[in-house]
Amino acid sequence: MKVCSALDEYGLNIGTVGIDIGVDKNGGLWLIEINNRDPDPTIALDANDRDLYLRLKTGILAYAKFLAEF
Repeated sequence: MKVCSALDEYGLNIGTVGIDIGVDKNGGLWLIEINNRDPDPTIALDANDRDLYLRLKTGILAYAKFLAEF
């Protein structure tokens, strides 16, 4: 969420973003990449999480509504 907020503050309004993270052997989190070029929400279906898939598909609409101050 901090990454997405920072992108917004920088002026990049990205509606859908994929963030790849890794965990090292000490439990530290590492940001690997941020993908804003049409990340695939069907990965949630691969994980049998239909609710997440639907939230991913409708989240872009909520973000557009937020940007429009609607």
